[in-house]
Amino acid sequence: MRLLAFSDIDWSKYNYLKSLVLKEKPDLVMLAGDIGNDGLSHAKSRLQDFLLFLDRRLIKTFAIRGNWDQNDYDQLFQAQRFRFVEEISGRYAHFAGFTFLGIPYSFFRNMKNVRNIDSVFPRTPLDFILAHPPTKKRIWLFHLKPKYVVSGHDDNRVCSVTNTLLISTNSSPDSYAKLEISPTLASIVYHDSQSRRAFKAKWKNGTLNWITEEHSCDRSPHLYPARDSDYGRMLELLGDAKKSTVTRDLSTRLLKRLLKLGAPITLIKEYLGVSNGQLRLTEPILSRSDAFPKEAFGSAKEKGREKRREV
Repeated sequence: MRLLAFSDIDWSKYNYLKSLVLKEKPDLVMLAGDIGNDGLSHAKSRLQDFLLFLDRRLIKTFAIRGNWDQNDYDQLFQAQRFRFVEEISGRYAHFAGFTFLGIPYSFFRNMKNVRNIDSVFPRTPLDFILAHPPTKKRIWLFHLKPKYVVSGHDDNRVCSVTNTLLISTNSSPDSYAKLEISPTLASIVYHDSQSRRAFKAKWKNGTLNWITEEHSCDRSPHLYPARDSDYGRMLELLGDAKKSTVTRDLSTRLLKRLLKLGAPITLIKEYLGVSNGQLRLTEPILSRSDAFPKEAFGSAKEKGREKRREV
């Protein structure tokens, strides 16, 4: 199965978006939110045209709501009778033998639901989660143990989190991912808008191996070190801490490891459900920057979109 993933679409580049679909000939398109409003007056009409374009070409498409997808977005899906395009916010879907779950931005506004995500969405096994989470709440998606998480909203990233492959896109179509998936192997080509490079990797048996990267200036590939980002290791360490912590008192050593990997104090406290006292915070640790880790492929978003993005 060949899959294309987009999110946070810049509709001023609509023709380029369509040309990518025609070039790549996907079996499935995944739209990970913020697709109906990019601040331009023609966003709704271009989204409608794009969905009809996909539907007429018999391309299966799954879409979910982002934080910028409001009334016009809902009305569009209610008014149109698509054959191959589905809005799957808050529900399961199936295609080509795979199970998909759509989780929109609105789900993450209710922390009671977020903390009980495996009860809200109890079905297993799960192949794909298509989601638009605030970055600090993305970690909860991995409680559902999917094979793949395709995420929109905030950053450009490909990394391994335990046995799940995370693919996050932003500012499509400049950033997008292409996957070729077989029962035992996934090949990934990730196009990043910030670095203007195409990163290639393979995902097999829970291991992400980087193959090459191509520079847009000369397209000459060279070896790229096989590695995961600190972001993936940070989420894994947080997950292990949540499983193993009984008293919810965390050591300074563990805190230093989390902070070194880029975990914000606010994320540690919210996810583990601990107070400052239980964290045993020392003054040097508190003075650390409460910022997210550096992006695997550049800055989190273009400056023009950063000013109006909810986190």
